[in-house]
Amino acid sequence: MEAYHQVVASLPLWLRPPLLKIPSQTAAYVHEIRLRSGGPIVLVVNGSPTVTVENLILTQSQIEEILFVLCGGSLYAHETEIAQGYVLLPGGHRVGIGGKYVQDQTGNVVLQKVTSLNLRIARFQAGSLEPVLQNIVASPFSTLLIGGEPGSGKTTTLRNIVTYFSQNKELCTVIDERGEIFPYGMYGQTGCDCIQGLNKITAIEMALRTLGPRVLLVDELVSMQETQLLEMGAHTGVNLIITMHASTLLELEQKQQVQYLLAHKILRYACILMGRASPGAVREVKQYW
Repeated sequence: MEAYHQVVASLPLWLRPPLLKIPSQTAAYVHEIRLRSGGPIVLVVNGSPTVTVENLILTQSQIEEILFVLCGGSLYAHETEIAQGYVLLPGGHRVGIGGKYVQDQTGNVVLQKVTSLNLRIARFQAGSLEPVLQNIVASPFSTLLIGGEPGSGKTTTLRNIVTYFSQNKELCTVIDERGEIFPYGMYGQTGCDCIQGLNKITAIEMALRTLGPRVLLVDELVSMQETQLLEMGAHTGVNLIITMHASTLLELEQKQQVQYLLAHKILRYACILMGRASPGAVREVKQYW
């Protein structure tokens, strides 16, 4: 519930009262606050959307004001994040931005008009790993790939794995490009090294070259270049833990990056999480060799 209140406190004063009226037992399970121009406030609770204030319809000017306040009064200070479709709030909470973007000939992206905001609430309570994952990471696992739909608990699972390694005094490094896995200043408490603020390609190279991890954790693997760099790490004996968006094992295995890892005998385990209704719970695990 404290995480929910932290996010609400970042909103304009006029918007806070209706969001603070919801019961505490509901607030503790809110994963997202969705705000849209021309629409009501929608809370996503355990994966299900619920309209919280039916008679409050947000206007375009209100959505623009909300984004301005979330950026601390300076859109310019967050222009790099906004160009990637989000703003990161203190505490690791992320605001996804929907609207009209324009891209110039050099590839620079600018938000022209914001029409919706999705405030995703980050909760950092330490939890225990499910036995099936604990058994995997307790052995030489080479590479573990964790797949799940948005909101299924991939990032939470990474945090719990880091906690497990810290308790067992294992050297691990987290590539945290957007500062979502551990908010700034928090990762020191985990006993891991963390590289934040850099694109994953640069950060992976830096981690392998300078930090000497036994385990490297990478959230949201996207490109083939990132995948090939991770292959280099695997060949030096580093165990890899990667997350990707996918709702089934079949969907995961059809991704180009996963096919590459499988073809080069790098990927040993893949698991799929249950989904929004049970964040962090494992649905299925597959061992490849």
